[in-house]
Amino acid sequence: MSNHANRRSQVAPTRCELALIAGVLAGAGCGGSPPPATPAPPVPALIVAAPDAAPLEPRAQAEADLTALAATEAAGLTVNGETFGGLLAEGEAFERTVTLHPDRCYTALAVGVGDVRAVELYWIALTPPLANTVIGRSPGFARTAIIGGAAGCVPMSARIDVTLQVRAVAGAGQVRAALYEQ
Repeated sequence: MSNHANRRSQVAPTRCELALIAGVLAGAGCGGSPPPATPAPPVPALIVAAPDAAPLEPRAQAEADLTALAATEAAGLTVNGETFGGLLAEGEAFERTVTLHPDRCYTALAVGVGDVRAVELYWIALTPPLANTVIGRSPGFARTAIIGGAAGCVPMSARIDVTLQVRAVAGAGQVRAALYEQ
């Protein structure tokens, strides 16, 4: 016999085992009566914890996430102007023009919620000789984007106008951003 046949015969049930299986299914056993039926254990009730609060609408959720991110990445800095943003489709961006002043230090933060999987943040110079040059970019691929941050805000040695651009690079949804200064 081949090894395959030997292995098959080793795992094949015996005639009595087949009768026992069939008997259990049909209500009769092999060489005796079927074992008494044991009731199935009760199915535990599904426990759903009540949420602490109703879910926030997307803009409020993005604002809350931005505030939480700022608590760690922009601690001790103040918001320069107001937060800004909106609903973005994948690949879309929004911009805000700001002036960065000498002897100040800056951090920019952005967050995406909903189906946004990744945002990018850019500082694009408007002031010559650097006009149209990206002078700051957030690293990584995440729902949050940071230029500066807890690792160190970005110091300015000269006055420069920049476009703060936030782009949804993967997914779509509400995106909010803010510039912080010291």
